[in-house]
Amino acid sequence: MGDKLDRERWLGVALLTTIATMGAALLLFCGSRWGAGMNADAVIYVTAARNLLAGKGLSTYSLTTGQLAPLTITPPLYPALLALTGQLGLDPFEGARWFNAFFYAANIILAGLIIRRYTRSLLTSLYGALIILTTHIIIVSSAMAMTETFFLFLNTLGLFWLAEYFFTQKKRFFYGAAIIAGLGLLTRFTGVPLIGTGVIALLLFGDKKLSNRFTESVIFGALCSLPTVLWFIRNAIIAGNATSRAFNFHLISPQQLLEVPQTLSRWLFLGHEFSGTRLILLILAVTILLVGIYVVGEKNAAYNKYRRQRPNPFPNLVMIFSLTYLAFLAVSISFFDVSTGLDERMLVPVYIVCVILLLCKSHHHITTHNNARVLKSIFVGLCVLFVLLNARQGAGALMYLKNKGFGMSGEKWSESIPIMEELRSEMRKLPEGALFYTNAPDVIYFLTGQVGLMLPIKQYPRSLLMNESYDAEMTLMEERLRNKTTYLLYLRNSSRGELPSEKRLNELLPLTPVKEDRQGTIYSIKIKK
Repeated sequence: MGDKLDRERWLGVALLTTIATMGAALLLFCGSRWGAGMNADAVIYVTAARNLLAGKGLSTYSLTTGQLAPLTITPPLYPALLALTGQLGLDPFEGARWFNAFFYAANIILAGLIIRRYTRSLLTSLYGALIILTTHIIIVSSAMAMTETFFLFLNTLGLFWLAEYFFTQKKRFFYGAAIIAGLGLLTRFTGVPLIGTGVIALLLFGDKKLSNRFTESVIFGALCSLPTVLWFIRNAIIAGNATSRAFNFHLISPQQLLEVPQTLSRWLFLGHEFSGTRLILLILAVTILLVGIYVVGEKNAAYNKYRRQRPNPFPNLVMIFSLTYLAFLAVSISFFDVSTGLDERMLVPVYIVCVILLLCKSHHHITTHNNARVLKSIFVGLCVLFVLLNARQGAGALMYLKNKGFGMSGEKWSESIPIMEELRSEMRKLPEGALFYTNAPDVIYFLTGQVGLMLPIKQYPRSLLMNESYDAEMTLMEERLRNKTTYLLYLRNSSRGELPSEKRLNELLPLTPVKEDRQGTIYSIKIKK
């Protein structure tokens, strides 16, 4: 009997590994032409990793001065790990592609193993793995040089180990979950909800005395937070601020809150456009799911009590985490970063653990129900349908990645390289060390290595605070343009609403084109004779 169980266990691991490896290989193949997708955050990660490899520490180029500045706006772990790929002979830009493909596969395997742990069902674990494999936003995130894929692995593993600690009371899971949660916070600031989940759960659950539970929750929170606190102290000492974020109250808007049901609608394949009918369908679907989870939970609790088994804490942890995560995003939007969206990218940590929970709960309900055969057929049919619908969207993402690429490294921005090279030629005519102004300094730096300055910003998009130096910065830019010590390159592919438009710049300044093509224009100032 034991040999049979071992064979089944290893068969499950082998199948999950095969599915994950095939998914990672397909992701690498589709991204081989364009490389990892790049956006503004990805440029920060890759630049910081390259600078660390070059002995310049974790640093990036300031968009306002053009000089190297210590990295403070993001946590340090992801760029530090990208720098480690440099020890294997990879540039961090290429290293990000392999690193994220590895953790794309790791997320698939981890989801399958967790489901297998709680259901002992190979088939259900394979359904879970296939859902993660084919999910559109997970594919897109894994194709970008972004933190999401690595963070998803840490977040899911941390929640699982926390559940295992409650279930087994083995200290290795307690400390393992604390370490993983701490690494998650060093990767993304949205690691806070996992720490909060651990602190709340340790305080509320378990048979220990309240004083012991309180001690455990404090120890857990301290262990998780210590590395990031040290990082904040480092930032404050060398850069004068902890996170480069300004505190300002801007209450989360109804439009932003509406993004949550819109995201749920897309996950349930109810469409991208949101209407009253779809809202009703969404409410019904979510209500049925929640009622189903509650009913199955009550049955499982009664069954565990009858069998004198410790109840599975994972469902409660998922519920606490989901609520804590949404609350954290609401606070973050209201006080620190109003530009944060409640879209698929931001909510995908909740998506993964809820998929795992729903599959586990459905399996338990089927195996304890009188009409198990009928319910199993319905369950299998729904899982196959969900995987096929998911696969359709996922295949679209992979085809787009293969044909056009994502972000700055894709086809869209490659067409802007000629005008950027024209800028390089014009800049050679200016004194050494001269910097240009542009509405896309991160794009130009990534594609050509040229360091430029961001156009003056009137209102900061994250905090909505007004730039008190805006007029002075505009005057300085005009002065430099008049003195022929700089140029202005406006790229039409860049859409940053906080910056003055090309039309507005021409209204404010007597600009004259120096070089121009469909993608952008290099400007100087008209000199009156």
